[in-house]
Amino acid sequence: MLQSLGYLRAAVFEPSITASDTSRYPQPASLNVDVKEGARYKVREIEVIGCTAVTYEQFTALSQIQLGEFFDRNMIRETVEAIRRLYAAKCYLKASIVPEARFLGGLGVGVRFNIVEGPQSP
Repeated sequence: MLQSLGYLRAAVFEPSITASDTSRYPQPASLNVDVKEGARYKVREIEVIGCTAVTYEQFTALSQIQLGEFFDRNMIRETVEAIRRLYAAKCYLKASIVPEARFLGGLGVGVRFNIVEGPQSP
């Protein structure tokens, strides 16, 4: 979930359980989880590799990811599904779309979509 808010290097540590009142039965307990969000990363670059059947303009029109916005894995997933549907409509039923995120300088992230279109069905 934190990666959907731009916290790409968030860390969740081992939870601890503590009985809060040992005189009661059943004993109430508290669960504590230590989370370090770290910095939030923004999308600084979007690349599309291997895309010939779909124009870059068609790709960006369907993309949920925008330059300058916080990185969001859910938006990447939605973009992949939208592009997959577009390829299927163009009869590329075996198209493979694989997103890849990489850290750039500062708090920037580059998102690359590697596309293998496969054969076009008749």
